[in-house]
Parts: sequence; C-alpha cells; structure tokens
Amino acid sequence: SKQFNNLKTDTTYTIVVSYEYDLNDGEGVISNKLYKDIKTLTYTVPKVSVEATTSTRTDIDFEITISDPDKVGQLSYFELYIGEELIKTITDTTIRRIEGLEANTNYTIVVYYQYDLNDGNGLKYISSSTSYPTVSSMVSVSEIKVISNNTIKVGEEINLRIDFVNP
Repeated sequence: SKQFNNLKTDTTYTIVVSYEYDLNDGEGVISNKLYKDIKTLTYTVPKVSVEATTSTRTDIDFEITISDPDKVGQLSYFELYIGEELIKTITDTTIRRIEGLEANTNYTIVVYYQYDLNDGNGLKYISSSTSYPTVSSMVSVSEIKVISNNTIKVGEEINLRIDFVNP
C-alpha cells in the first residue's frame, strides 16, 4: 500500500507499477509495467451571501452566510459603495456593523471571499452584495397654520402651512 500526498484536486495522475519476475524457465528475468490513470476528487466551490438586517441614521448591520464544506477559503475584505462610488474598503472581516454613515443614503456592501481549490489555478474570489438605506434624519413640525380665509364646513378642503425642522 502506498499513499501519495500533496496532490492537486481535479487532476488525473498516472500510476506506474514496474515489476520483474523469473519463472526459472530459462528465459531469464522478465520486466513489465502496469499503468493506471486515477483522477483526484474536486473540491466544492464555496458560496457566500450577505444580507443587510437593520439600519439607523448612521449604521448598517449585516449578516454573512458562508458554505465552504471543504474549508478551502476565507473572508477577504468588504467594500462599501454609494451608487458606483467606492466609499471604503474594510479589511476587518469580523465586523457586522458599518458605522459613521450618512443618514437617508442607500449603501451597497460587497463581501469578497477568497478560496483555492488546490487545482493549480491559484486563488480565486467570489463576492456577494446587498443594498440597504440608512434611516432619514428626524423631521419635526415647528408650526402649523391654517391659511384658508373662510369658515370651513364639513367635507370642504382646508389649506394648511406646515413648517418643518429638518436637521
């Protein structure tokens, strides 16, 4: 029995068995070889998904789900966008809250997962993204004025002037 180590996945190897024998029939030693092709198994490509769960005016919380049955990868980094503009790259992959954001703004979080299937093709990346808005700032009413000059009757329209404080 022979065990081979450090083989690449999803690769065909040829095992050659060389042997010699002598039947003591006067023909001498006979040499022969047997060849057998064997393909190694393939690792499963990991899957990653990100989902924003809640937000405040300045923070977004999110969850990451990873499926990596062969344990061939790890979270690499996150990116935060407003529209197409990259706002920041986050290398601390343990965080699940992004803070210091602007209120009433839609952000996109992109999560990158790096993996190596040990197939000779090196590191690869997969990503997942989610978009989620921060909550708008509190708006308060500072004054309400009725601007209709007539006596208002049931069923008639009323005109109001509403002043807001919008920080």
